[in-house]
Amino acid sequence: MAMTLDSVTESLQRFVTGQCDNQRLWVALVKMLQTSLNVDEGFFWRDDRLERISEPLAKQISACTSLRIGEEKSLLPSCMAFFAHTINREELLKSFHFHILMETRSEDARAQLLALQSLNAIWKRNGSRVIGFATESLSFIEDLAESDNDNVAKEARVFKKMMDKMSGYDSHDAP
Repeated sequence: MAMTLDSVTESLQRFVTGQCDNQRLWVALVKMLQTSLNVDEGFFWRDDRLERISEPLAKQISACTSLRIGEEKSLLPSCMAFFAHTINREELLKSFHFHILMETRSEDARAQLLALQSLNAIWKRNGSRVIGFATESLSFIEDLAESDNDNVAKEARVFKKMMDKMSGYDSHDAP
């Protein structure tokens, strides 16, 4: 894996910039990343290596929607949850989380929905580690809850409810 890290990083970046549109390669990269993150016991995936692919991985949300990846796009939220779980340094986790939040600002409802699904997967797998990011997430999520796209608005409300439950905050109790 160490020999391929540069290639993986470069390939992810090429998908982001639109220089590559090979759907099969994209799916294989995401599957390979998820598998390696899942089986690694801290020997290869250290924060210095994770930091190199953090932003390009988060930007796969927009890349995936522009590639018109079908059902296999569901691999991405799971991969991101494994990625977040592997991160040790809080600053890196916060940065990765923020990159995903920024993907919710896309004009493409499919990207917004995939970003929400990714956040949901990350929060479910890493709840106690990301609960401190609730405040910075709130404005992004509230904007999406008012989306004209019913699917995005519904997913945003579901995610907000999960955030509230994890943080012990009940928005119904607010004045």
